[in-house]
Amino acid sequence: MIARHLSLPHRFVCFSDEKIEGIETVPLDWRTHVPGTCGLKLMAWRPDIGAIVGGDRLLVLDLDLVMGADITPLVDRFEPCVMFRNPNFSVERGRAYFQGSIQLHTAGAHPEVWTDRFTPSFYHRVNSRFGGHEQAWLSEVLPWDSTPVWTDADGIYGLGRLGDVGVTVNGQLPANARIVVTPGNREPSQPELQTKHGWIAAYYR
Repeated sequence: MIARHLSLPHRFVCFSDEKIEGIETVPLDWRTHVPGTCGLKLMAWRPDIGAIVGGDRLLVLDLDLVMGADITPLVDRFEPCVMFRNPNFSVERGRAYFQGSIQLHTAGAHPEVWTDRFTPSFYHRVNSRFGGHEQAWLSEVLPWDSTPVWTDADGIYGLGRLGDVGVTVNGQLPANARIVVTPGNREPSQPELQTKHGWIAAYYR
């Protein structure tokens, strides 16, 4: 999907301890691991991550998303950090401000994500306030008022779930959709999800 939808020069690097045929991999840094969470994703914010991956600009993507159109306009930006604003953000309902499925940042930007206050006990307290593990942490550390964000106006959506309050995809794919994320215990290869949302099978390949 990235090869079809990103025209900028790029490399695809997977954070994994496993060797994957045809895929460049970087070993996981287990220092951010808290059992039962996805805190390992935070290694993308190590101050020295640029030297580790051999590049100074990172687009961090979850694997469980669908690309429906050119994502170059989303990526061809120069701010130190751009995040997806959670369409279901709610302090009262414990929904984090940032949704962690898509992150764009310059290597070394916001080193405090990696270095400040990271302890398992504090991480769990943050997660109990916001939910979402690493996106709860990002919502705790990154400034809400000055961090540039993508929204549905940029063509990024979440696949709707019961109880959602923001703009999500619940049927037909919006005309401007570039990326649709599938939060929760769903992922686009599931036959039942493709049956319910026929456009997934057309784009998830």
